[in-house]
Amino acid sequence: MESLIKIEPDLPLGLYHNLNERLQHAYMRLLEGLSHMASEIRLQLNDIQELLPLYYALCCDYPQMKLVWDYERSTYSSAYVDKKGRETILYARYHGSYECIKKRLQNIERETERIIEICMYGDKITDDDIVRRICAYLAKVYHYTEDTNNGDYPKYAYTLECLVRGDGVCAGFAGALTYILRKLQIPVMTVSGEANGRYFGGHAWNIIQRADGTYWHIDLTWNLGCTLEEQKYFELDDGAMRARDHYWNSQEYPMCG
Repeated sequence: MESLIKIEPDLPLGLYHNLNERLQHAYMRLLEGLSHMASEIRLQLNDIQELLPLYYALCCDYPQMKLVWDYERSTYSSAYVDKKGRETILYARYHGSYECIKKRLQNIERETERIIEICMYGDKITDDDIVRRICAYLAKVYHYTEDTNNGDYPKYAYTLECLVRGDGVCAGFAGALTYILRKLQIPVMTVSGEANGRYFGGHAWNIIQRADGTYWHIDLTWNLGCTLEEQKYFELDDGAMRARDHYWNSQEYPMCG
């Protein structure tokens, strides 16, 4: 079975780097198994609770994972195995059949290629130019999802399918920017934190690495509807983001500015 997700062994930015060596090994084993829709994946984990940070890291580093692994419906068991210590077995569930998931990912890939083609005009454009153009395009074309009567949002809004649907929420937009820029080999990662303005609680945005090696925050969600010149959440340093009521665990992410 062909892998549903292209694995990047030298991912320059990502939560993978925050894990210790043992959990990094489990991360890669889990990523490989889920990408091939394995029904059982054996991991050297101390307890089942260690699966949560792996899920969190995988979904931030590989936004496609939210369309592949049905974390909520998966089950687990844990036991000691000889001298290896404790082993956790993941009995993985997925969001549909292999063909169904593959088709959804192909639709996202086509839309991503279309967006890149729109933004890749002119001669001698730099990576910084590309980031500006893609952020400006997404902010202009996409809009925030309207919630339903019970205050929830449709599931697609949290995933890369927001690119196909035309609307989403912060997690979907942050994942989309990570996905698009990674296609162009531009270092980027998804940030998960809090934003206390505009009645937000949990929030997601991005950190990019510019060509000069410096890191900067971009909050695509709060830039929706703005031209690039109007965007107040584009390439900000840590202090500027905190001044705009954004909070995150700074130990998990590079210093920006």
